[in-house]
Amino acid sequence: MKKHLQYYMLLCVALFSVANYAQPVVYAEHENYNPGDTVSVIFKGGPGNPSDWIGLYKTGDSPQNPMEYFYVNNTHTPGLPLIEGRVTFSVTLSVEGNYWIGFFENNGYTLLGSDTFKVSSGQSFITINKYEYEIGEAINVNFKNGPNNAKDWIGIYKAGNIPGTDLSTRWFYVNGTQTATIGISGGSLSFNPGLNDPGNYWIGFFENDGNSVLDSVGFVIKNAT
Repeated sequence: MKKHLQYYMLLCVALFSVANYAQPVVYAEHENYNPGDTVSVIFKGGPGNPSDWIGLYKTGDSPQNPMEYFYVNNTHTPGLPLIEGRVTFSVTLSVEGNYWIGFFENNGYTLLGSDTFKVSSGQSFITINKYEYEIGEAINVNFKNGPNNAKDWIGIYKAGNIPGTDLSTRWFYVNGTQTATIGISGGSLSFNPGLNDPGNYWIGFFENDGNSVLDSVGFVIKNAT
């Protein structure tokens, strides 16, 4: 978890802007996944070729042998010349172990960036229903495999803010209120209405009224049009 929290602290400041990226970056949204979880990755600062692509691998496999790949438009057919975005793999990773993802240039094997993650049973996990929201739009959260404490909680932070140092923007206990009742290891809640200030944020799953981050994911509130 620590590695990906650092991504949100340092990189998510420009979640949908590549202006701050001198080098291409790719990373899995989570450091740990449970078997069967959907794996999504974020890429930024790419060269902008329609045939730039992202591959998914078991640790030790060569770039020529991906388990699955997508072009940057998240299809198997080159499309828009995207320099940033999100790719979601359709393959189900049922085998526990270590994996890596690679960001490659223009239908070749020039590695622009890479990241690693692990598949292991029992990982605490948080997901949100989308990654770009309108001002005030509800943010729906799902969580699972928590420690089952009544005071486990979910909080929203501005990108770059640090739990325990900075105040959360919004928060709920796992029961969806600000009054702890019973332990819940998995479920859903909604921040409704959503946030009013455009910008980049991250949402974390925390343990027992503390600042120990079990999992986290980033998102953006779009400017009003």
